[in-house]
Amino acid sequence: MNEPKPCPFCGGTDFVNSTICEDDGEVDGIWCKGCGAEAPASVWNNRTEPHNANAQVSTASGTPPQAPGHQAAARSARMAKENRCPGCAVAVGKKHNDYCHVECCPDCGGQYISCVCEEEPTHPRIAWSGEWPNKAACREFGFFVQFHPGQGWLRCDKNDLAATEDLNRLYREATWDAKQARFVMPANAGATGYTHPKEAQ
Repeated sequence: MNEPKPCPFCGGTDFVNSTICEDDGEVDGIWCKGCGAEAPASVWNNRTEPHNANAQVSTASGTPPQAPGHQAAARSARMAKENRCPGCAVAVGKKHNDYCHVECCPDCGGQYISCVCEEEPTHPRIAWSGEWPNKAACREFGFFVQFHPGQGWLRCDKNDLAATEDLNRLYREATWDAKQARFVMPANAGATGYTHPKEAQ
């Protein structure tokens, strides 16, 4: 693709590659870091107007962006409605894109892109389930916290106001079972804290 033209909204030239969820699948996109405007890469330069405050970029469906930042918000809303991964936009049951920050490592249970495992996992990669990894285990074990101003995050009951899953406690007290691809509770839960499977060998 040719060098992207300046953003039609803000005139910026600082872009990042993105993935856009269209009705017929995912397409490569261009996202302006200056104002949040986004459009498929295949049509970013296909406009006749010179860049100015009123210029618009065509999308694959023929509908122009409505306002700076609107497409980013609309994309997030669409992803949430379709229950797609917030990191790489894949659908439920699909393998995460490489370098997705949401994906869980199948060997240790930690964040896949930052864990200390081998470059290639020894167990099958875990597909997007429809919710943040390991939250279900927190609910199973009753690990919940709520935020208290001046005190931080404190343990609470699942029915307390604004209770949310305590992933930090899960990593401290549970053990990752790679064969089951989930965290389990050991007999001495909480005694030593979370230990990476490779360090425990």
